[in-house]
Parts: sequence; C-alpha cells; structure tokens
Amino acid sequence: MVRKKRGQAELFPFLGWLVLGIFFLIAFLFFVNSAGKGTNIKEQVLAKKIVMIINEAEPGTAITFPIENFYVSIDGTTLTVKTERSSGYSYDFFSNYNIKPETNGGYLIIKVE
Repeated sequence: MVRKKRGQAELFPFLGWLVLGIFFLIAFLFFVNSAGKGTNIKEQVLAKKIVMIINEAEPGTAITFPIENFYVSIDGTTLTVKTERSSGYSYDFFSNYNIKPETNGGYLIIKVE
C-alpha cells in the first residue's frame, strides 16, 4: 500500500522560514538591548560636549570632564569616545592649538597650549 506524502514537501520551506525568523528575532533583541543601555547616545553626547569646549578654549586652559566608564583618545584633530564593548564614536574638532589629554582617576583633563 503506497501512501501519498503530501506534508513532506512543505516541511523544508517551513524550517527555512523558521530559522530566518529566529535569526531576525535575535538580531532585533540584540539591537534593543544595546539601544536600551544608551551607551551609544552617551558616547555621542560626551564627544560633542568635549569638542565644543575644545573649539572655544584659549591657550593655557585646562578642562576637566568626568568620564566614568568611557575611554577618550585624541588623535590629531579627532576625538574618540568609547566604552569597553563598543567601537566608539569619533568627532573632529577645529582648534589650531596643541591639545594634550590626561586621565586622572575617573576624570579627563585636557590642556590647551
């Protein structure tokens, strides 16, 4: 007795859509988790605040910022703010003076010369 296998052909497309749906669900949850922490926005805000003050600073000025869990680096005229788990946010500044960053505890001290 031969039985017709009607449901077998429909199984593989269903599994493909199921795997694709799970993949997008995981990607969505990862995005929501990172957006919920707000570290990307905090990086951008901190970088822009520092750059705005650097652009307005005169020689001989020392600027102090609390940076908590952020790493700040200055390379040429580019300031980068990042956390341990992010790639960071970079922002350019237009100061013609020498900028020397230092870290002291949880503070960033920028000297404009």
